[in-house]
Parts: sequence; structure tokens; C-alpha cells
Amino acid sequence: VCLAQSAAIHCISHHTAQSLVKYFGEAIKPKLFVAHQPIPLAHLTPQFKANAASALRARYEQPSGFGHNYILQVGSIEPKKNHRVMIDAFRILRLDYPDLRLVVIGKPGWLSDELCDYLSSARGEGIEWQRNADYRTLIRYITNASAVAFPSIVEGWGLPPLEAMSLGTPVVVSPIDACMEACGNAAVYMDNPWDAASLANRLIELLSSRERANEMATSGFEQAQQYSLSHFKSAFQSGYEEVLA
Repeated sequence: VCLAQSAAIHCISHHTAQSLVKYFGEAIKPKLFVAHQPIPLAHLTPQFKANAASALRARYEQPSGFGHNYILQVGSIEPKKNHRVMIDAFRILRLDYPDLRLVVIGKPGWLSDELCDYLSSARGEGIEWQRNADYRTLIRYITNASAVAFPSIVEGWGLPPLEAMSLGTPVVVSPIDACMEACGNAAVYMDNPWDAASLANRLIELLSSRERANEMATSGFEQAQQYSLSHFKSAFQSGYEEVLA
């Protein structure tokens, strides 16, 4: 009823728009407009980029192996975020990087009781679960991570990997349409969302090569800039102007 009665439908991605057409038919297509969900980018100055590149290089050059300190996954604890595949991949990684940690930040969601029980008791296995993190703490975790992993099964848009890109941290993501639209060529992609070995191998690409990590971090800066607040404002305003016209 809402779709039928609306004058326009704002979609946060082309993937979302295509999904609406797929499930509700071509009749709603003229109503759709896309204004991608933006990320704050005021920090993304040339000096910030230089500092982030230096910090990433330092993590990989530390003789203590600090560059391999932890992988970060951000998102509510629920099936679509695919934490189980992340955990399986992490266990593979620990065979080569026994000091590596996995940090998970996210509140308990639906169908997550068993997984939350495990995460609560997994510190001895190198897994740290933060149920809550304020924005300042989240930024600190992202900027100090070796990589951010985003192995989601279903998404409308890939915001966490874009946030990581804007902060100079390389990302490994699921090859689903929403993530591919958001991340373009600036992410390392799993073979498929269910393949823990693929996720582990893609992370090893970054952990084993400072050059590869730096390449993806540099590409990430450029990709993130496409989703500024000004770009969102322009697309959003255009969508409403069409309705009012």
C-alpha cells in the first residue's frame, strides 16, 4: 500500500532499487530514485591521508608483528552478517598468525543467542567481542586494524567497509551486489559469502604484503570520496525536485 500510494521512493543503492523492481514489478520503477547513504568525510584531507598511510606502514614494519594484531568485523550479531564464516576464517588465519586477534563490534540481534554465548567466552581463542562502542572508540578500532572484514550475506548497502576505507584501513568484503556497488575496485573480494577459506586467503593477501595493503588503502580513499554528504544532498534534492515538478 505504501509503495502504491507514494509519489517517490528513495533507495539507498541501485541494488535496493533493482530489488524493489524484482519483487514489486516494473510499475514502481518510475517512482524510484537513488541517493546513496553517505559517510562523513571532513577528515579526508591530504595530511590525513599521509598520516594514515604512515600509520599503516608502521604497523606492517614493526618487528613485533603489530601489523598482524587484529582483524575487525563491525555489525549487529545476526545471521546475515555471517559471523560464523568470519570465525572459521579466523581459525584458519591463526595457523599462520598465532598472535592474530579478531575483534567483533556489534549488539546482539535476532537468532544470535548461541553465537553471543560463544563470543562471550572466546577471548582465550583470540576473539574479543565489544557489544557497544561509541563513535570515537569505533574510529580507534578501525584505524588500528590490519583489515576490516565484511562477509555479509545480505545488505542493502555496504556502509562499514566504506567507513573503513575513508580511514585508511583495507577491507575484505563479500561479493554481493550491494558491497560491489559500494566498494567498486577498492576492496578485496571473497570468492563467495560461504567460503571461509576464501576469506582467510584474501585476508592473508593483506597481512602478508604491506604493498598490497597500501594499494587497497589508497584505492579506498578515492572510493570513499564518491559518497560525501554533498553528493548525497545533490542526489536527494534532485529526487525531490522531480516529485515536486
